[in-house]
Amino acid sequence: MNYFLRFTIGNIKLAVPVDEVGEIARPKEITRKGKLAKYFIGFIKFRKETVPVFDLREFFGIKPVKRFEVIISDINNSNIGVKVDKVLGIITSQELQSYPDFVKPKKYLEGFIPHDGGVIQVLSLGKLISGQRLRAIRKYL
Repeated sequence: MNYFLRFTIGNIKLAVPVDEVGEIARPKEITRKGKLAKYFIGFIKFRKETVPVFDLREFFGIKPVKRFEVIISDINNSNIGVKVDKVLGIITSQELQSYPDFVKPKKYLEGFIPHDGGVIQVLSLGKLISGQRLRAIRKYL
């Protein structure tokens, strides 16, 4: 059995494997400090640590909203927050489905799982925030 944390970005329902999730934070504000790397919108204080926050809404080109939650993930030994609209909870699936051969998904998309008569795409936070994105944010850590 595979476990996933389901969340929303606008009208899009997505999920991440639970082993990529440390905690869920509900900060009241995000502190912005000067010019930041693309898609990083600032920092939150979480358990006496300053955690940079990656904005999935901005990454997907969706207009921002006031209410949000932050998924805290350990990415290459650094806690990084990922801003989402709402965490919906844990779901299970027997198998992560692969995309058909004619679909060329982005490298951060792991596959999809059937849920409530539809499908939910599963993304990897570690693959999304890697390479150049991770190097850019490390300058601020």
